[in-house]
Formats: sequence, structure tokens, C-alpha cells
Amino acid sequence: MLQQIKLNLKRLIKGERAIALLFLLVQLMSVITIFFSYGIINHFNTKVNEVEGISLKYHLGRNIDKHMKKEEIERFYEEIIPVIKNKIDYISIIGYTDERVGMQVSFGYENNEFVASSYLNSIAGNMVEGRMFSDEELNSEEKLAVVGTDILVENNMVRIGEEEYKVVGVTGVGPCSDVIFVPFNAMPDNYNRIVNIGIYLEKPLLESEYNAMSKAAIRNMGDKVNVPEFDGIKNTSFIRVYNDLILVTVILIVVCALNYCIIYRYILEKRRRSFAISRICGCTRIKAIIIYMVELFLISLFTLLAGVIIYLKFLLPIAAEYFEYIEYYHNASNNMQIIIIYLISLLVVYMGVVIRFVFVEPANLIRGCKG
Repeated sequence: MLQQIKLNLKRLIKGERAIALLFLLVQLMSVITIFFSYGIINHFNTKVNEVEGISLKYHLGRNIDKHMKKEEIERFYEEIIPVIKNKIDYISIIGYTDERVGMQVSFGYENNEFVASSYLNSIAGNMVEGRMFSDEELNSEEKLAVVGTDILVENNMVRIGEEEYKVVGVTGVGPCSDVIFVPFNAMPDNYNRIVNIGIYLEKPLLESEYNAMSKAAIRNMGDKVNVPEFDGIKNTSFIRVYNDLILVTVILIVVCALNYCIIYRYILEKRRRSFAISRICGCTRIKAIIIYMVELFLISLFTLLAGVIIYLKFLLPIAAEYFEYIEYYHNASNNMQIIIIYLISLLVVYMGVVIRFVFVEPANLIRGCKG
């Protein structure tokens, strides 16, 4: 059986080169079209729905036993930053001092380092005196602070717990008049008065990213954290993938499969005499079906793999420059579901054309009859 499959493939490549190339090209272009159609449908659905999922606020308990410690927050953001590092606008951490004075940490993140956030930059434009932190200071443990105008400053220093901070700037922004800003690494090591973490993004959050962040929050903060509701892009739901596919992509898959079969039917017609002889020599219908189905699926798997690689590695990055949401839905799970639907469609259509050919009597095959 394996020998016959090899012989058929060799004959297809060498003896029927033109039709074989057409067969491969049609399949390759169909795979690319199927994946692109799925992505573009979701892109425009997202645009129409005007997704707002660009911020998450993890509200923490007011009871002192429910407040967060610096080390817990550090573990949390170290887990989530790799998940969303290309989308971060800024992260904001809000707490208060032992004297019930508000304390806030804010930072952006680029090239694996803290940078001044857009929020800090907006405050920097309203400084009464001094300056905002530099990027270098945001990554250091130096005890520096920027304070509001209502904060008591003595000898250019302000106290947080048992530690003193050098004041480098005073801001006149209204809501920040009674707040002390410090770099994250400069927070006291035993600090445990964090009540809110805000994560602000430049692009909508994916459901898969949200799930990873929520697990990280619960893992590191347990019942101290109130995980916010998801309002971003749902890219992991099987129902969503199915619904989007069923409208257009499944129809496209079936049409493509029928095109494959028209071409392959031509190939089978050219083999009718050799197949009739093999039937007369003892080849059963079941064996013939297996031979032709394996041959078809080997070719289809090759073109499927090639098409997926070409689309995901080369074409999708280009398309993403023009359709901002298209790549969000091409995660491993969704792509695998498309592949499974594609292969099932091929199996059904291939089985129909192969069975129809195999069940023709040998005598009719030799005479060139189809029925």
C-alpha cells in the first residue's frame, strides 16, 4: 500500500507536473485566503463594536489585612509585563503613608526598563518648582519624591514611614496636591498600604492576556484583590471562532475543497486504466480508498503547512499595518480550530469524490465510462 502511494505521488510530480502545480497552487492560495478572511472579519467586527478594553483597575480591600505589600505587587507586575509589554501606556500604584497621606507610583515600560509615563509627563508640565523623575531615577532605589503643594516638606525632605525622601519637585496639579510620588524601587521594602493598581494600555486587551493577568493577580494577591471585569477583545472563545467561521470561512473552505476535487477528479480520470487493472489484480475498494485518501491528505497537509507559515510569518505582519486588529485573533488556539475545520471539510469532500471513482466497475473504467 505504501509503495503504491509513493508511486502515485511520483507519477503526479513527474508525469502530471502542470496539473500537480496547479493543484498545489490552488490549495496554497486557498489556505492563505481562508486565514486572511477569518482575520479580516474579526478586524471589522472589532472596529464596528468600538472596543474600549484599554485599562484595568485592581481595587484592593480597605481593611489593613487586605492591603498589598510591595513584594506582592512586584511579583505581580513581573508576571504581567511580559504579557502586555508592547501595549503598556503606564502602570499606576496608589497607596498611603502611615500618616494617611496619599502615595502614588507611576511608570511606563520600554526596553525592559521603567520610563516616565504619560501621566508623569502631564504632571511635569504643571510643576510649581523643581522637576519630575528622570528615567534613570525611576529605575534606581534612590529615595526621591515629587510632592503636591499641600504636603509638608521640611529641609527639602519628606518622611514616608521610617524613611526620608529628598524632594526634587513640587506639582501644582489639583488632584495631586496632597500626594507624594516616588519611584517604585524607592518604596520602603516593608510598605504594605497599597489599595489600587491601574494598568493603562495603548491597545485593547485580548481575552487571553486578560486571563493570564487575572491568574497572576489571584496567584500573587489572593482574596485581597478585586479582579476587574473584562471589556477587551474576546479572542479565545470557541463559539466566537465557530460563528465567525460559519458565516464566511466555512463556505470558502467548502468551495476551495470542491475546486481541489475538480482538479483531482481530472487526475483520477487519467489514471482510470491503471486503476482498473489494479482492481482486476485484486486491489479492494477499501484499499483503493485508503491509497487515494492518504495521497490527497499528504498533498493537502504539505500545502496547509506551507500556507500557514507564509501567512503567519510573512503576510500577517504586513496586513497588521493596515488592519490593526487582524493579528489579535490569530492565536494558537484559533488557528488550530481553523485547521481542524479545514481538514474535516477536506475529508468530507475528498471522501465523496474518491468513493464515486472507486466504485466504478473496472470494465467501465477501461471503456472510459464514468458510471
